[in-house]
Amino acid sequence: MPTFVERIRAHLLRHEQLSQWPAFVELVNRPAVEGSLPCWEYAVLACRAERGQEDDALPATVALFCQLLGIHLLDDLIDEDPQGRQHEYGVGTVANLASAFQGLAISAISDSELPETTKLEALRRMAEMQTATCWGQQLDAWDAEDEAEYWRLARTKTPPLFGFALALGALAAGAGSRRAAEYDELGVSLGLLVQVSDDASDALSRPAKADWQRRGSNLAILYARNVDHEQRDRFVELASEVDDPEALREAQEILVRCGAFSYCAYKMVKFSQDARAKVADLDPPDHQPLLGFIEHLTEPLVSMLKRAGVEAPGELVRGAGS
Repeated sequence: MPTFVERIRAHLLRHEQLSQWPAFVELVNRPAVEGSLPCWEYAVLACRAERGQEDDALPATVALFCQLLGIHLLDDLIDEDPQGRQHEYGVGTVANLASAFQGLAISAISDSELPETTKLEALRRMAEMQTATCWGQQLDAWDAEDEAEYWRLARTKTPPLFGFALALGALAAGAGSRRAAEYDELGVSLGLLVQVSDDASDALSRPAKADWQRRGSNLAILYARNVDHEQRDRFVELASEVDDPEALREAQEILVRCGAFSYCAYKMVKFSQDARAKVADLDPPDHQPLLGFIEHLTEPLVSMLKRAGVEAPGELVRGAGS
């Protein structure tokens, strides 16, 4: 039985024109990150929670697969990522690929066998998600000066895609617009949880991630720069020198000592609790796909905090509300 990603790839590689484009074929076939749960499978979880058939979610998974690839390609261009595909294919080709994937996402829904009213609702939500994500990418390019600006930015980055993925899965299972909106709200909490987890992980990574150059977009780094603590001046000095492994190591040690990682863990507990409360309010026919997903999303931070020598809050280890 083919996996969802194998079925997605087969669907996309049947395209008469794009299947002749080597860069397109290579991106479609690239391996998934081991241990991660890609966002196209979030739709499957929501569909299962609503007691829908997994096959019903296939158009949603294709659309999400394409949207995610398009967003990542554009993000690499905006961030001038040194590992971005533009260094392999060229800026123009990457921009063209991103546009192609966005078009295919629309086709996956419009050409599906979903009811016409469901298609219209899904396409409306896709347009809202795409607009919100583009605005978030622009805000990210401007960088945040304080935590209030950070949260304004964070709500436009990961949450729109997560909310869209869950809403799309619910719609595929036959849920109406109002119910889909509740799944979208759940996606906000989950998206913020992942955003904070990614920030903490990126701040701890070696060699230094691009977040060190765009400090307002990373909660842990922003905290260490803005909160009053004994080593703040030294941290600010080191933050501009993280290409030096010793400077990066010392800066990361200060991140731990000043409470930046503990603050990230606190926020993750809060967002995981918010998400569990929203699942309880949703009261889907099957809670387990969503509750298991929340636990899955907290696992990377628990491991990362352990590596950093920071004790993870019990709510993260056990699962908040368990």
